[in-house]
Amino acid sequence: MKEPLNGGSLESRRRSYKRTIAFFIKDYYFIQKHINLKVMELPKDAMMLFSFINMRLRDFYPSLDALCDDMHVDKNEIVARLKEVGFEYNAEQNKFW
Repeated sequence: MKEPLNGGSLESRRRSYKRTIAFFIKDYYFIQKHINLKVMELPKDAMMLFSFINMRLRDFYPSLDALCDDMHVDKNEIVARLKEVGFEYNAEQNKFW
């Protein structure tokens, strides 16, 4: 078997490449998570918030807790803002109404 031109064994270069790829993947997900945190902002208008939250609950999340954890938003704030305009969260139906 020929020795690689760059020095070091082929196996050590493979391990090095795997570590490098693992760091890139880890960094990619870290950056992606923080970009989404900065971009995602809840609607200021109560009716838009109502529509937005119910759509997210319907399409992506099994519960309000899951939505709040994933989006890094305060559940009490959402519940309070929607309660001000007459909406309450129904956990059985997973929606505000």
